[in-house]
Amino acid sequence: MNQLIQSLVDALSAGATLGLAALAIGLVFGVIRLANFAQGEIITASGYSIIFTWQLGWYVAIPIAILIGVILSLLMELGVFSRMRTATPATLLVASFGLSFLLQRVYELLFSNNVQTAPVASELAQSVHVGGIRIQLLSVATIVIAGVILVALIQFLNKSIWGLQLQAAAADFRTAIGVSTGTGSVTSVAFSGGTTGLTVTGSPITTSGTITLGGTLAVANGGTGATDAATARTNLGATTVGGNFFTLANPGAITFPRI
Repeated sequence: MNQLIQSLVDALSAGATLGLAALAIGLVFGVIRLANFAQGEIITASGYSIIFTWQLGWYVAIPIAILIGVILSLLMELGVFSRMRTATPATLLVASFGLSFLLQRVYELLFSNNVQTAPVASELAQSVHVGGIRIQLLSVATIVIAGVILVALIQFLNKSIWGLQLQAAAADFRTAIGVSTGTGSVTSVAFSGGTTGLTVTGSPITTSGTITLGGTLAVANGGTGATDAATARTNLGATTVGGNFFTLANPGAITFPRI
């Protein structure tokens, strides 16, 4: 039993690390449908940063590592992926592989092939024994930090405007782009057009407020601009066959909006 628990603790620690990396790949894939295989090189850059700045203190090394990861991600986006928005998934996949190999060669030129080490958080290398089970403090810290990051990410996605925008883009990127509006670009909002069957209150809005529509809006005869079925068939170019059956002269000209 002790061996089983020991294995579970070690597996949770390793799984937490891999899970965070997979989560980053999943977030990117969910929005732009890109499996970025250069994600590991972003982690590598942050790791090198921690090695070379740890002597300045963890409170300096960790923010710098995060900043380097963000900067490298932005450079990837601006330099490569933003120019390939309309490319096929296979092309994006090949591009991410190529970017990954390129960064690997750059790291080899900068840091050689030798393993780089530093006494990073050496106190976490210690182990404690609980009921005959050896638990490394690094494993505990990894599990706790991964859990905190996961909870924070869930709150970010569900409670912040940026998180909601990410979810909308992941659900339907084209629609999210079509209905999104930058903050500060709208100066006034007013309701105009046909209001048959509706009551409108609160319009126009010049600074802040709410427009309320009351009542029921019905689309008669499939939105053909007709008030009765016979006129609707005429507007569609339909020929009555008999009863409620009719044929269309040009069926391909009729499109249905996606709601």
